[in-house]
Amino acid sequence: MVNIKTDGLNSFQDLFIQAINNTKLIKISFDYKEKGIISATAIPFDIGASSRYKDEKIRYYFYIIDPKNEKPNIAILPEQLLEIEMLEKPFNPEEYITWKKISWITKRDWGKYS
Repeated sequence: MVNIKTDGLNSFQDLFIQAINNTKLIKISFDYKEKGIISATAIPFDIGASSRYKDEKIRYYFYIIDPKNEKPNIAILPEQLLEIEMLEKPFNPEEYITWKKISWITKRDWGKYS
């Protein structure tokens, strides 16, 4: 288990990308402005600036699997991320990627889901 507890955003980003590349679940704590601080187990989907947001800021994109959430897809800014831990448990992208057009910001090797 890798556990980084630091304010170093690059360390968070490095660990997040490592979890993407190794298809490992992560445990995160973040300040979700509407609901306060949330801790969750999640799938790291992507990181980077998306055309979906006009401000062009980098965001972390997650799929929350525990606790169950009515909006499991979450995008947060780096300053909202408080803690990240890569778990030993892998995830299978096939179980969570349901859309047809896949265009990741961060490169990865997830087979047909890359």
